[in-house]
Amino acid sequence: MDGNVKRVLARFDALEGELRDHEKRFWARAGELVQQAERPGVFNEALMELGAVVCTKGQPKCSSCPVADLCKARRTGKQDEIPKPARPAPRMTVHHHAVIVRRGKKILLERRPERGLWSNMWQPPTVEADRALTPRAIRKTLALPLEGMSKKRTFEHQTTHRRVVFHVYEARSKSRRGTWRALNDLSDLPMSNAHRHALELDLITI
Repeated sequence: MDGNVKRVLARFDALEGELRDHEKRFWARAGELVQQAERPGVFNEALMELGAVVCTKGQPKCSSCPVADLCKARRTGKQDEIPKPARPAPRMTVHHHAVIVRRGKKILLERRPERGLWSNMWQPPTVEADRALTPRAIRKTLALPLEGMSKKRTFEHQTTHRRVVFHVYEARSKSRRGTWRALNDLSDLPMSNAHRHALELDLITI
């Protein structure tokens, strides 16, 4: 049962509220209707087509609807109000602990995973968590030989589904593993605005 079918059923029975408020009702109603259909598969496709072409999300074309006379929303003049627009899902808060690791005039960079937020982009070594971590926990997770680690500041970055709290640290290291680049030699690396912002903050203290 897709969104088109749910919208048709919501208007047909004049169900107030959001579509997600009536999941059980939709399945029960669809079951009742399918049992009355001689060809359930064709009936289901017809419902989907009705929702996609006639009983649309924006302005339903009631004058072209074959069941307009039976539609309760149409009879009560609520076809444009039903269903109620869905509330946006609350943003999940995540904490990114970005450590700007220096070795001379270069900084250490790593590539993000192939999937997920900012996939395949570059960033300073970062530890992600559902809460703010202590410097000790960050060092332990990074497993890097760090010296003089200190916190610079915190800022927030909003995405469609996430509130990302960045905790920016800096440290020094003599390690040679990984990718090291000068701060003025990063233009060819794909990087999120949030991570570029973290590095721009770092430029202030050079």
